[in-house]
Amino acid sequence: FIVVIAYFSMLYLYYYLAKQEEYICLEKYGRSYQDYVDSTGMFLPKVIEDHLPRFPRILPEKGLNSFFAKLILYFIYIGLVISVGFGLKSYT
Repeated sequence: FIVVIAYFSMLYLYYYLAKQEEYICLEKYGRSYQDYVDSTGMFLPKVIEDHLPRFPRILPEKGLNSFFAKLILYFIYIGLVISVGFGLKSYT
C-alpha cells in the first residue's frame, strides 16, 4: 500500500503546488495571466471543467486554520484511499 499512499499523496500535494504557482504567476504577470487562467482549465481542458460540478469553498483561505484544515482533509483522504485499498484486497 506504500505505493498507493505515495501516489495519492502526490496528487493531493500537486493540487496545492499548482495553486501556489498560480498565485506566484498572478503576482508576477498580473492581468495577462488572469486572462490565461480564465480561458484554460487547471488540470483538464476548460470545456470539460465547465461541465464538472463546483464545490463550495468551506476551508479557511489563509493562516494556521487553513493549514490544519488541509492537514485534516489530507488524513481523511488517505484514510479513504487505504480503506478502498483494503476493500479491494479483500474482494479479490
